[in-house]
Amino acid sequence: MTGKKFDNVWFALENSEADAINMTLRCNLMTSIEAAVAAWNLPQSEAAKRLGLTRPRLPGPASMTCCAAKSASSASMPCSPSPAAPG
Repeated sequence: MTGKKFDNVWFALENSEADAINMTLRCNLMTSIEAAVAAWNLPQSEAAKRLGLTRPRLPGPASMTCCAAKSASSASMPCSPSPAAPG
């Protein structure tokens, strides 16, 4: 462990800057979709129908977003596309 600090968890986890940016954008997209679906205030089965998905493909309300899951060890790492901080 080098003690290097990152502004974004994906820059700490991914092997390249391009992969980190890709994962950051995917994370942000999924977080936005999750918030929109939650705002519908529908049962999971109805939300899945509205999206044209089967119920197992739509996570339930207790699931963690990709950002939360990857940054659970450090709440100070946002999912915003910023390069790694200088070490």
